[in-house]
Amino acid sequence: MQAQAENKGVLQAEADSLLSPDRNLVPDFDRVLLACMPKSGSTYLAKIFGALPGCRRARLVSVFERREQEIDFHIFAAQEELTRKKMAQSAERANRNPRGYIAQHHVTFNANTAMFIRDYRLIPVVLVRNIYDVVISLRDHVRDNSVNMAMSYVDDRIKALPDEELHSFLVDMAMPWYIKFFVSWAKSGVSPLFITYEDLRADEVLLMQRLLSKTSLSFGAGRIEKAIAAANEKYTRKNVGKTGRGQVLSEDERRKIEKYASYYPDIDFSLIGIERSNA
Repeated sequence: MQAQAENKGVLQAEADSLLSPDRNLVPDFDRVLLACMPKSGSTYLAKIFGALPGCRRARLVSVFERREQEIDFHIFAAQEELTRKKMAQSAERANRNPRGYIAQHHVTFNANTAMFIRDYRLIPVVLVRNIYDVVISLRDHVRDNSVNMAMSYVDDRIKALPDEELHSFLVDMAMPWYIKFFVSWAKSGVSPLFITYEDLRADEVLLMQRLLSKTSLSFGAGRIEKAIAAANEKYTRKNVGKTGRGQVLSEDERRKIEKYASYYPDIDFSLIGIERSNA
């Protein structure tokens, strides 16, 4: 416990040194951390947010690929400086001030994320999806986009496996990370807003209004619809973009996922499609 406290102290001191004095945060500005499951529609949602007036997408990590997407102090500080410059430019040109950013990252809740939420005003929003559907969408991503991911090590040999074997691999090697992700935020104690891929598919405007309610930002339905139209003009990794695709998984594969969840009887997994009676 003493070593853990010392480590937290070192982390806090480094972050403060980058953002001193008094952390030097830009005032009247919202910073949304979209902590998201891979293949949950996060790129699309972030593009909608980024198309709202005064808003942008941001990154708070230095490298993606196979690396865990932990928030980086130096990148966070650089984003603050960028916001400050944009505000100065908007004042010179009499444009609308920057109002907020959204940082979309596959990140669990831990001491690092807790510090940024507590001390550096990140607003936590957690995006999840039916975990059985995720397996199929992740399979398509591996085949059609990239083998790089932090949840497990996929190479070209694994990518070429028949569907049934690739499903089994992803259930065994990647889905435990998804369970960890969900449990970490469910037990975080920071009251994040949980939203789902299924809600996004059902009513994009309503979901955006729910997300914005966690911030100081306010936009009418018409302005949100314009942002949605702008996001749809740009590329996102939506794959097939359907719900219910996980029905093709075998009963054994579904039971494995339910077994992972059963180790946490105090957690309600219904948001990701695992009913308590099955876990």
